[in-house]
Amino acid sequence: MLVSIFLKLLTCFLLQYELKKQLTKFIHLATIKSSFNQISDFLVKYPSLLPESYKYSILR
Repeated sequence: MLVSIFLKLLTCFLLQYELKKQLTKFIHLATIKSSFNQISDFLVKYPSLLPESYKYSILR
């Protein structure tokens, strides 16, 4: 009985930990994607900041 309760608590703790870890990873990836989108939007608005060789590949 006590072992069963302990195992259920341990399982719950491990699931909570794994969920938190996955959520943190997802938020981190979403932040990176958002940052890249902001950078690319900025470069499309101000293409003169890019070297000539990059202008044509990004602005297509």
